[in-house]
Parts: sequence; structure tokens; C-alpha cells
Amino acid sequence: MVLLRYAKALLSCLIFCSILPVFATVQEMEVIYTSELANTRHPLVGYWFITPETLEGDVYLKQLEEYARTTPYTLIFLTARNGVDFYDVETMHPVFERLVAKADSLNIGIGLQVWHARNYTEENCSRTIVETETRLNANGTAVCSNKPHHVRTVKPFKQELLRAYAFQKCGTDTYKPGSLHEITRCCVQKGDVDRFQIEINAGEELAGYDVYVMSEIYYEWPTLFADYTLDSYYRVLKAYSDIPFKGIGFDEFGYMAVQPGFMMKGDETFRIRHYSLAMKEQYRHQYNRNLDEDLFQMRYSPEGNDTEKIKAKNFYMDVMRHGPLRAERALARFAKKLYGTDVFLGLHNTFHNAFDEDEIWSTGINWWTLPRDYGHSDENIATAIQMGIGMANTQNVMYNMYYHRNLDIFASKALTDLQYGIRTHYHAINDKGAWGVSLESSEVAPTIWKVERMAKLLNHFNATYADCRILVIAGMEALANWYPDYGKRGRYDINNTLQFQEKVQEMWKAGYLNALVPTDLIENDVLTLNHEYKPMMNGHVFEAVVLLNPQYIKPKTADFIKHYVNAGGKLLLEGEAQNDFYANDLSEWQKEVAGKAVATRFSLENVAKLGILPNGYVEGNRCADGAVVVTDYLSLKNDSRTEFSIRVGNHVYTGKYQGMVALDIDETGTIKRLACGAFDELFRDGKSILKIKSPADIVLVTDKQGLKMTVVGSEKKNKLIYHE
Repeated sequence: MVLLRYAKALLSCLIFCSILPVFATVQEMEVIYTSELANTRHPLVGYWFITPETLEGDVYLKQLEEYARTTPYTLIFLTARNGVDFYDVETMHPVFERLVAKADSLNIGIGLQVWHARNYTEENCSRTIVETETRLNANGTAVCSNKPHHVRTVKPFKQELLRAYAFQKCGTDTYKPGSLHEITRCCVQKGDVDRFQIEINAGEELAGYDVYVMSEIYYEWPTLFADYTLDSYYRVLKAYSDIPFKGIGFDEFGYMAVQPGFMMKGDETFRIRHYSLAMKEQYRHQYNRNLDEDLFQMRYSPEGNDTEKIKAKNFYMDVMRHGPLRAERALARFAKKLYGTDVFLGLHNTFHNAFDEDEIWSTGINWWTLPRDYGHSDENIATAIQMGIGMANTQNVMYNMYYHRNLDIFASKALTDLQYGIRTHYHAINDKGAWGVSLESSEVAPTIWKVERMAKLLNHFNATYADCRILVIAGMEALANWYPDYGKRGRYDINNTLQFQEKVQEMWKAGYLNALVPTDLIENDVLTLNHEYKPMMNGHVFEAVVLLNPQYIKPKTADFIKHYVNAGGKLLLEGEAQNDFYANDLSEWQKEVAGKAVATRFSLENVAKLGILPNGYVEGNRCADGAVVVTDYLSLKNDSRTEFSIRVGNHVYTGKYQGMVALDIDETGTIKRLACGAFDELFRDGKSILKIKSPADIVLVTDKQGLKMTVVGSEKKNKLIYHE
């Protein structure tokens, strides 16, 4: 930034009286004229594909110099592509050392995105459980087979019988009490991983019994539950710890990739389950149960007693969901230890961004509970979900990684997201058509620079998230366990009828701004009740709650909701809870809570009964701190200006702007903050109250020293003027 002029203008009594409702006291206004607005508070983040071509000679240094000139990013994450391996420390250390040193000289921070650990042993590899059923003949024998399925991009190398059970089946998922026999010892396995056969000889006394067989498929992929895997992350970060990386992160981190819905055919279903020896030990440690036995009990229970089935399903899904989170927490812990407490922790855990598809088996849907300072998401996930993710973290903005082949769609979304406290993590530099547009190209970089010009204005203005007064709590336990209603058993063996995302989007479109969070946040004490018994997380307080599907909630969540409604909290309840997480009866809880809810069925009509008025800003957004942010992409794209009209209380504020305008007025009509692209004049109820000589980007804030205005321009061309 070049400081062109520093001026202090003492407002005369005459002029002050004419704008008394606008500026509350006679005071000096500090005016700074600058050729470029320096960024503050939140980094401008980009993603850089590091390919073999990047590493040829000193190409990466020349490219970095070019990016410093042509792109706006203050923090660039490196990601390995096309065979580059960041675990190859011998090759990459000198590259990173030179690159980060050069970046530091250019005032750019460099972040390191880490993929999965590459090394594994057979003991510490990931496995899946595949299953089949057969029936013993009159001799008590049978032959069956299993084969790997529904895992993509990762190679299986071994199959082994895990357990076999024989029983007298008396229903879809029940057996006659007393008829269950484990017959694993009666089985002989033959063949290799792809041609695996199991020969069973259980004896004539079990003739006619049904048999359930589980095999474990070994994959060339490390388990998330082994300390060995976590140690590998520490080793790679430690190897680079002498290099001052400013960010460390995982991207879409989770289990080995499973087959997504768009690759499924017809009524094909996903019925495999993640498994490993370390996961089995974690399961025993957490619930004091045998995972191998519970894998069977997830499928079958004795007739008339499904208590153990409910527990097994809930316990397994709970442990499985938290596998990726265990590794995420370890990486964050290592990063802060090796790179300092201020290191930027990334990135997003969102994957295919759908509750009812493969996401739960890929990332565990831990979007809100990642160890981050900033919330992270990607692509076109619902804004209500982003609000929940953002508010679950301590910073007052969040990042959405985004890419698109259409530049206008790309840039327009990035600009519009600014209204809601969402910054864009741009994907990607050196993207040669793999995903979207290449950010450094001459066709793209100028447009992105314009958007980030607006982001910098907002970073100075320091607005926060949308004014979401309704908190939507999603029952993750109900999502993970469809039992006992087979009609709710979806393609991915979870409840696919709940429509969490669709409901919050419906509310949002109707003007009921809301933040969606999982029951997980109650369990980890991020979401609590304040002294007024209102839901609160990280300082964000909510006036009403929509609880979606409390079936199988944990006792702590049940108590939270009970305390809330007993204190008079406004609740819309959707769905019934027959049992809690431990299979205890919840009928009395359901009756009490439902009796105090404003309604017990989700609809917009019932949402209205919560007493929260819809958002009135159609062309912009009201933030939680009272500020209003309005954006317009066409004016930014065309270097033109357009009109704005913002009503605050009984007054209307008007003017012209380019790209973005943000205005914060207190209850007395006093201007607290103003940020505007290509500003020249502000009117209140048609009366000019603030003017500069010609249009320029400005930021006006009030701090402990008083009013301060930064004008991106010169005093000669953009001099500050006051009018009555």
C-alpha cells in the first residue's frame, strides 16, 4: 500500500449540525488516501495444483512471481497432482524451502495440503466387511462366495473370512431365540481376493438353518484408527517444520472413496461397512463391546428383542463417523505444535454434500466439528448449512472452496457469498481444465481480482454471518439408523427420507434465515443454553429451534431440548423419538417435548408459528451484527455503477455503488460503518450526508480513536466533502 495523503478534518459546528443524526459527536475524522487497500483480518485464499511440470527447474518460482503480480491471493495452498508426492521429502523439501522463502518476500503465505498417508502394513490397512447369506442343506453343508465391491480407486489385496452364524430365521431380520450358533470354525475358505469361496460343514443337526457370512476385504489404504497412520502425518509435517508454512490442511479427508450414487445402477444398494483391527479396538474402548459380534447384531436380532440391534447400529455408526475426525484432530494438533498456534487450519470435509448419499461413508459428515478456526465447505452446499458450519467455529467468516468452468457463474457466486460472511477459497491455479478455470489466466485473474477487491473492503468493515435467528438441529443419529422402518432404508444403508438440506433450503427461500447444525454440537458442548436458556454457540444466540428427527438422540441432547422447552423456548418438532441412543424408551420425553412445541410437523406454516419474521432484504442480506450487505455482479463485471436503497428503521439510505455496499446504522441513526465500491455520495431520506469528489472505494469505521475513513484514491481526485 502506498500512502498518498493523511488528513484530519475537524468538522465545523455548522456542518456538524447538518449531519447530527449521522455522526454522533464532534470529533476529528482521520482520512487516509491510498492507492491500494491492504488486506486485513482474513486471508484471500487460493489453491495451486503442483504438477511434475511445475517442478521442472525453477518454473515454480517464476510462476509464483507471476501469480503475485496477477492474482490477489495472500495465502496459497499447495496440492499435489498428477503424480507429485509431498511425502517424498527428499525431492520436495528443497522445492518448498525455496518456494516459501520467495513467497515470504512477496508477502504471500503458503499452505500445505496433505493427502492420506501412503505407507501401511497389513495389520494397519483399511478393510471393508462384505456379507452374504445361504442355507444349509440336509447334510448341514453349503457353499457361498463374497467379492469386493463399492470401493473405487483403491486396490484390494486380500479377502478373509471374519465370522459365520447359523440360525433359524423367522423374519426379515430376526431369528428364533436360542437358535443362534457361531459356525466360523466350520468354514473353509478357498481362492484369492476376487475368487473367494467359503465351504461350510456345520453338521446335520443344523440342517435347514440359514447362514450369515461376513468376509473382510483388505485394501491398500491406511486405517484412520491406527496410531501408525496418525504418526505418518506427524512425520511428514515434522520433516518440513523448518519451513514456515502459514497453513496446513486436509481436503475432503475421510475413508477410501466408496462408489457414489451417480455410479450406481438401477436399484443397486451399498451394504459394505468400514472395518479394521484398530477400529475394532477403538470400538471396544469406547463401548466395551466386540465389534465382530455387533456387525452381526446390526443385521439380526432374536425375535421379540431388538435392544442389542439398536445399540449395535448406533454404536457402530457413531464410531465410524468419527474415524475421519480422529485424524483431523491429530493433524490440527501436530500443525499447531510444529507451525505455531496461528497457523491457518484447513480445509473442507464436505465431499458430495448430501446427507442421504455416500457422504457419511466417505467423511462421516463431520462438517461442523472439524478442528478449525474458520468453517470450511465447498461447491454449492446450502447456505443454511454453511451458516451452521461457520458459527460452529470461532472466526466471524468462513471459506467455501469453489470452481466452475463458467467464469461469470464462478465470480458471481463468490461475490454473492460475501453477503453472508462467506469468503471463497479459489480452486485452482494451474487447473488446466481438470475442474474449472485456471485462476492465473489473463481471462480469469482480472475478474477474480475485482471480487477480492470487495472482499478486502468487507474484511475492513468486518461484517459477520447472516442474521439467522432460527437454529435447525439435525438428528444425526436418526440419519445413521433407519431401523426399524425398512421403508426408510436408503441406497446407502441410512435413513434417506429426512431431507435435512431440502427443509432448510425451503425455509431460506421463504426468508426464514437459519443455521443448520447436527446434534453432535450439543454433545461436544459447542452448542449450549445461555443464562436465558437460549441456544448459543461461539456468541451466536438463537431465538427459536427446529428439531429434525430426534430418534436415537443421546441423553445429553434429550436434556438440552427438555431444558429449552421447559424454559419457554420456541420449538418446532419434526419426527418422533421412540428410543434414545442406548435403546432406552423415550415415549415420555416425546410426549413432554411435543406438548410444549409450537407444532409437531415441519411446514412453512408451522415455521411461522415460531414468531420469527422473514428476512426483509431481498436484494441483500442483514448480518447478525445489524449491518446490511448488498452485492451486484454486473456492475463489477462492467466497471459501472448501480443504485442501492437500504431501509434501516424509519430511514432510507441511497446512493450508487459498484460490486458491494455494506452499511451499519445504529438505533439512533448514527453511521457506525460503511464500505462501498466506487462510492461518491450517500443520501439519507433524499438528503446528501456524505460525499467525495469522484467515485472511489471507501471504508468508514468507528474505533476507539473515533471516525476513520480510508479512500482508495488521491486527495486531489477523491477529496472528502460534506453537504447538508
